[in-house]
Amino acid sequence: MFYIKDVIQQFAEQLQDVHFEQPLVIDVVADVMNSALEENPNHYRFLAGKVNFCTLLPMRSIPFKVVCLLGMNDGEYPRQQQANSFDLMQYHRIKGDRARRDDDRYLFLEALLSAQEYLYISYIGRSISDNQEREPSVLVSQLLDYIVENLPDKGKDWRALLVQQHGMTAFSRKNFEKNDRTFSQSFAQQWLPLANSQAGRILQDFIQPMDFDAWEEERDIEFSRLVAFVKNPVKFFFERRLGVNFSEQEESIADSENFALDNALEKYAIHAELVEFDGDQTNAFFARQKVKGVLPRGEFATLYANQLLAETNAFKEKIIDYVSQTPHSLFAQLAVPTKNGEITLAGNVDRLYDEPSQRVTWRMATVKDKDRIEAWLYHLLLCATQPQPTESIFQGKDKREIFHVVPQPEAVAQLQIYVESYLAGYAQLQLIPTTGIDAYLELISNESAVDFEQCFARLTKIAEGDDYSRGDLYWQRVLVQTQELDLNWINHQVKAWFVPMLQAIKEEK
Repeated sequence: MFYIKDVIQQFAEQLQDVHFEQPLVIDVVADVMNSALEENPNHYRFLAGKVNFCTLLPMRSIPFKVVCLLGMNDGEYPRQQQANSFDLMQYHRIKGDRARRDDDRYLFLEALLSAQEYLYISYIGRSISDNQEREPSVLVSQLLDYIVENLPDKGKDWRALLVQQHGMTAFSRKNFEKNDRTFSQSFAQQWLPLANSQAGRILQDFIQPMDFDAWEEERDIEFSRLVAFVKNPVKFFFERRLGVNFSEQEESIADSENFALDNALEKYAIHAELVEFDGDQTNAFFARQKVKGVLPRGEFATLYANQLLAETNAFKEKIIDYVSQTPHSLFAQLAVPTKNGEITLAGNVDRLYDEPSQRVTWRMATVKDKDRIEAWLYHLLLCATQPQPTESIFQGKDKREIFHVVPQPEAVAQLQIYVESYLAGYAQLQLIPTTGIDAYLELISNESAVDFEQCFARLTKIAEGDDYSRGDLYWQRVLVQTQELDLNWINHQVKAWFVPMLQAIKEEK
């Protein structure tokens, strides 16, 4: 209010100085006030009222009944100061030289001495990414240690009593509970009904049935959606049913120039594009990559380009019979009988070669389960819809997998299993592992001696990952809120989904 009054006074003085006596429209006054209020009034006096907000500066150790220190996080206070390269004092420090950390320690002591009745210190106590406990500023830790050492009853956990964890949301019930702590009770009445609804509420398992009749909504299923579901039913449920998308944090841009192509993802992307190019297009392709900054600088770019080209040509020798041809596609449609009636599957099947049509796909990388699943599903669709189906081929960097022809009734029956799981997934999450399939099936091959602890460990590995693979964020979200899994049902579904697939595969090196 004091600042607003000063702005009005200054505006009136300006009008008097220019001898302006005509009436002003409200828009002019509003524009002047907006411009003044948008400015940062740092020049305004320190004691502006009963509540004062300020930074920690020397000579402000004026006594107050309550002193609140905010943002006392580890690594942020005492403040870090990067010395300039031309500052020679940093290399030859002597007694009396100013140090920002020492200044901040003194300011912290001044703030402590200014508090007459209450001292409130806050810091971020939990990580926003994984909720791990975080330490406060080293000054706050030293203050806590000193207080704990000088309090009676050494067996009591004084630190836990001194440090209070506040609710992370405005509607947390902790904010409305009565206690003897200061600054803890909320008076925001708009959140009280939601807080009351949480009273006595027990957190349920994540996997809960939902009220949705997919049999009436999904009579026609696009085949690509079915493929996405079978490749990762947990991710499909989150993204398509709940509208939740978990994404990894993007890597920051490198601070220095690259003299080596050591990013595996970039190498994979280059290999994938080079496989589709002929010799006349490679020079223009590498020129674009160099301009983008993907290839290293200088002559290193030529060395790595030759290396990538040699690796790609070696892989193309494995698919030489197909890479020189122009593939075609066809539209396939199939009526799949289910327990609630017929469901229509429809979609385009690409990468078809020769007559009769043979589907041949490749990826210049190690064969993964997602590659098998996609190739297997399209192979089933061809076997179920074409009069003369042939073997399908998937070529990886390490091996070639050939899918034998499946009789038409068996192909339809297998697609029926996937379709019914797809529709059931609208009402309840289908927690079925789709990575490490071979190892999991070997683990449950003997039904009379299944080690359920090992099964759960395999599922946990999918969520958390290991030294060679990242964890699945969608599985992490499910398992963190799951007390007990129906492993018998999971094992049954894994066998129904993937045993026929592995039986139909013949590997060639």
